[in-house]
Amino acid sequence: THAWLKHKQSVTAVVERAQKDTTQDMSTSEESSEPLESPTYAQKTVLAFGGNGFIGSEVISKMLERNYKITVVSRGNWYFDSGTRIKPHVKQVICDRENSDLEYCTDLLQVINETAHFDIVIDFSAYKPEVISEALEYLKGKVGLYIYISTDSVYEVSVPRPPETGTVSKETDARRPEDEDERDQLNEMDSYGDQKLAGEEVILNIYAAGKK
Repeated sequence: THAWLKHKQSVTAVVERAQKDTTQDMSTSEESSEPLESPTYAQKTVLAFGGNGFIGSEVISKMLERNYKITVVSRGNWYFDSGTRIKPHVKQVICDRENSDLEYCTDLLQVINETAHFDIVIDFSAYKPEVISEALEYLKGKVGLYIYISTDSVYEVSVPRPPETGTVSKETDARRPEDEDERDQLNEMDSYGDQKLAGEEVILNIYAAGKK
């Protein structure tokens, strides 16, 4: 129950962050005498890689509640109840990005070419850094907010935190050891964490290059 509660809280946090980062403040003046209304949300254009699995379907469900226009890119498998809860309400594009280059995903390229701007791109399915860099290359200049769903396994391949710093990890703690032998040893123990951290590093490098 505790794990499920944390999962639901993290899903809500992702959607709230996306809304906050792509919407200007539209708060009502405190002096207004008009009654408060239920919140309304401007429609966002969303491109989701994945979005049909355990975490992804919950996030997409929350976005659908806000009337977001969503394209889901996946291999065409709909897990759990996502086939009835998500599939009928989104545009589906089939693309196996793990096993083929995006240049062969013609339906996806058509969506990208026909869309001037994506308010949000959220990536649930990237497990290799090269698929991230490839996607961002095709999406260059078209993305308002890019969200990469990583994992706490990145800390398994990072420099151990000193005990005196406490038990709560921060994003900035995901740093690889400088010693290459130590890096290789950690990577062999957790290849999943290694690949996901490599994805984070790709994004940070692209962001840094764009700032120069």
